[in-house]
Amino acid sequence: MSRGVDNVAAVLDGRVILAELQKAGCADGDLDYEAVVAELAKGTLPSWVLLPSRRTTGSRVVSRRQRKLVDELVRIARAPYLLDEPPPPPSVPWQRLARDLQRTAGRTLDLVFARWEQFSEGGYWVCEITMDGGVRGSFDFTDDDDDPESSLAALADYLCEGWLHEEVWGGWPMCVRHPGRPMWATVNGAGLAVWRCEADPSDEAVIGSVGE
Repeated sequence: MSRGVDNVAAVLDGRVILAELQKAGCADGDLDYEAVVAELAKGTLPSWVLLPSRRTTGSRVVSRRQRKLVDELVRIARAPYLLDEPPPPPSVPWQRLARDLQRTAGRTLDLVFARWEQFSEGGYWVCEITMDGGVRGSFDFTDDDDDPESSLAALADYLCEGWLHEEVWGGWPMCVRHPGRPMWATVNGAGLAVWRCEADPSDEAVIGSVGE
């Protein structure tokens, strides 16, 4: 079967899927199929696309079959944009952050860029975070290959806000010269990812050097 026939079959199947979801009340009845597919291909939440009149993060999908139908509709929407090979994993030097954490808090951090998610307007890596051997969750990450230091600072800031401030009692990292005052990740004038004290911006340490 030719690729053109395959595409026609996919469109027909997608229209049937949407019609069934609409009949079940899992999608608004006045949706345009092409618009639905375009939004799903961007990575918009299915519940927002299928139920724009309610615009919630929840879902009216109530059966296993309906969940599978939604997943299949998303697959159809994304299929034209999927890459034969994902891009290389991010080159951000996150191990420097892990060394700081190990030296100052005795905690072991590990990050795994588990899979690439591709959409019509770009993509991102799903990164799994492990702390002391236990999985803590995952997050979406897009790095800047041209500026790994900026990527490291952005990653450090995200991890601190999302996990590390809670994992390390009292917050992390704390400034050595200003006890009780946290440091935040940024890029200094030399283009290096650093921890900078919120009490004194001139007090900074290159990420990866804390506790040496």
